[in-house]
Parts: sequence; structure tokens; C-alpha cells
Amino acid sequence: MPRKKRPSKNKPTESHEHLGARVDGYRVRLEAGLNLDLKGSPVLHPEPTDPVFTYHTTLQIWGEGIFPDERAGEFFDFLIIGTSEADKPRLTLADVQARDRHGGPKTRSYRGVEIPVYEPPPGITLMFPGGGKNHHQTYLPLPPQIASDMLTALATGAAPYMAIHEHKVGNKRWIDTLTLQNTHPAVE
Repeated sequence: MPRKKRPSKNKPTESHEHLGARVDGYRVRLEAGLNLDLKGSPVLHPEPTDPVFTYHTTLQIWGEGIFPDERAGEFFDFLIIGTSEADKPRLTLADVQARDRHGGPKTRSYRGVEIPVYEPPPGITLMFPGGGKNHHQTYLPLPPQIASDMLTALATGAAPYMAIHEHKVGNKRWIDTLTLQNTHPAVE
């Protein structure tokens, strides 16, 4: 009797690409207010440690791809939310250390020293299809200080370019790094 083939456990293909875009515009919304959980919604169950006041910075940045040439003309739209929720404790290297089959942290030996093995996330956020072909959208919650710094750089005209490190895993596009800068991305 012939043997059945096992299903393939191949990892999805991965690729990295550095993209550049010119900032064509931005919108901003700054909000301070009472925590809506105080209104007594029966659906919401706030934590006792939640803040009474909430603060949000919403920054939408859009622009057209200019680098590399084969990706020129693509449209990028980023919705950046500066929120105190993003300021809470973040993932640490210990959180992404690979685990063995018993749940213990994995290490590898390098010149007689045990080095941790990591399984990092594929990126900081997903880039998903927008309103048409070659249109990419992203939602990115950040600590308020970073969103504020981005807004300052945009308002002063100091950052007319975006550099995007795209990490493609299978058919999903992730962003490893998003940078606002004053130098053309092709120069770096």
C-alpha cells in the first residue's frame, strides 16, 4: 500500500524591501476628555486602574512612493494614533524568546556561551490594501510623545519623506520600521 504524503510544513516566503515616499499631506486631531467608561455603559467593564482622563493624538499621513523606481507611484496612507494605551508596558526580549517543547527558553551555543534564540514578531504593524491597486493603508498605535514628535516634524516641514522597511511574509505586508526624515530615502 502506498504511503500517504504528509502535508507540507513549509514556511511562507519572506522578503524585505526598503521603500521611500514623499509626504503629500497630513491631518491631525488632538483630543483630551473624560474616560467614556465613566458614563456607565452596561457593556463596558472598566478596570479600577484605568485613568479618569484620556488623551489621544490622531495623525494621518499620506504620500506617494518614489523609491525604488519599480514601486514609484504607489500610494501610502498611515493612521498614527498617539495614545496612552500604547505607552503601557510593551513586549520585551524575554517575551519573544523561543521556547522548547517543555516551555523552557531556547538557547544556542556560540563560542561556549549560551545565547538566547528569539522569535520576533513579523513587524510593528500590518500594511493592508487600500482603496485600489497599489494603495496601502496602515494603523499604528504609538506612545503620544512619538506621535507629537512626528507632528512637529511635519508642521515645520522638516520631514518631507517617509522611509518604510517592508517585510513581506507570504502574502502579508508588514512594516518593520517607519521613519519620517528630511533626506531622500534613496540616499541612505
